[in-house]
Amino acid sequence: APTVKTNNGKVITRVLVGGYKNGDDSSNSNGEQYYYSSNVPLESPMSILHVTMEPYMNWSMVDIPPSFKTAIIYMRRGSVAINAAGGDNSDEYSSIS
Repeated sequence: APTVKTNNGKVITRVLVGGYKNGDDSSNSNGEQYYYSSNVPLESPMSILHVTMEPYMNWSMVDIPPSFKTAIIYMRRGSVAINAAGGDNSDEYSSIS
């Protein structure tokens, strides 16, 4: 699976299915952000990402396709604040513990 390390390796994103374009610090020489994708064939548009973060780190995903209407977050430990920026509720935050 393609692996993206950001924030000096403190945030690791593995692209298990679909694609991922981060909003952090990895870009090419033209300043364009990289798009990472798995080669697993899909019948429906989706991304399944395995994200590992150290405490107090940020993670983001940009250019989410409009067909993506649902996000499922499974956490093994810790808590997180979620900002649905750019969506229908751009000022809405949720927290999960």
